[in-house]
Amino acid sequence: MEIKDLSYLKHVTEASTVVAGNISARTDTITRTGSGYAVADAVALAEGRFTNTDAQTLARVKYYGNLTISTAYARARASAITGSKIARSSSFSTSTSLSFTSSNSYITSVDA
Repeated sequence: MEIKDLSYLKHVTEASTVVAGNISARTDTITRTGSGYAVADAVALAEGRFTNTDAQTLARVKYYGNLTISTAYARARASAITGSKIARSSSFSTSTSLSFTSSNSYITSVDA
């Protein structure tokens, strides 16, 4: 398989940052899809005395004859607690691409 001319792709990025005093929580999610591939990336960062981060990604490509469906999901959550201050951040991104290929067959007859 050859991948070329991907200028039609839409880059999806979600980001969120929460700062509460001396603690912070940040999440970033990115998904991209194209003909025959899907990419998902999620990052969760938390800085504080008690921190929690959770990131999940899923990329799926399905082929149905001439139709290819690429789907990518990314989710990130972060929280930080220091004293009475709490910072929470979450982000979710999804992207889907449909690619259809068509081939025509021509029959040529030659009379002898």
